[in-house]
Amino acid sequence: MREKCVKPPRYTGVPPAGGMTNGGTMHDKNCAAMRHCAISALLALTLVGCIKKPELKPFTPAECALTAQMPGVPARRTLDTAGPLGQFKAVVYESRFDDVTYTLMCAQLTDDQVKALRRTNQRAMHEKTVADVVARMRGTVLATGTPESNGRVREYGYSALIADGGDRQRTSVSFFVHGSVYAQLIATYPNPASYNQEHFANLFTELMTLN
Repeated sequence: MREKCVKPPRYTGVPPAGGMTNGGTMHDKNCAAMRHCAISALLALTLVGCIKKPELKPFTPAECALTAQMPGVPARRTLDTAGPLGQFKAVVYESRFDDVTYTLMCAQLTDDQVKALRRTNQRAMHEKTVADVVARMRGTVLATGTPESNGRVREYGYSALIADGGDRQRTSVSFFVHGSVYAQLIATYPNPASYNQEHFANLFTELMTLN
């Protein structure tokens, strides 16, 4: 139990060695110093608790010729899925930090799928993929763009920022085809978000490099 500071009667005689000033007692000064230290410690702990910064590390999956920046050690799973190019088996890597989910999905396309892709309007294909996601979320597309990597526009690339139906969560997604690799980078974070939550979610989808 913390001891309560209780003021004794003011000392009016000769001050003790080490003394005091302005007529106050040594007990007064000790209590003031304790309060100052407690407030300083509380402020320091508050600041440390507010600053949550993930350590993004280069991560290169064995299945895809790309490197993403992800926190921690991503968990791996496989996924059988279908898209405009047909059925394919994808590998998914995912990690979480500070209520932000970082997801990398990639798949090797078959030769027939690559040929079909070259005959397809890629922008229209990606827009339909985003529209399907938005419909399932009952959400809204806030922004779209063309992602870049290694200083050049990603081949068949598309990016979007999506808000869910109640705008309580936002998803930044970037997907593209590079050679025979189809990849998606998805970062999901709460809304409203802290500066670091939004900043590092965007960095994840922007800093990917092609190998």
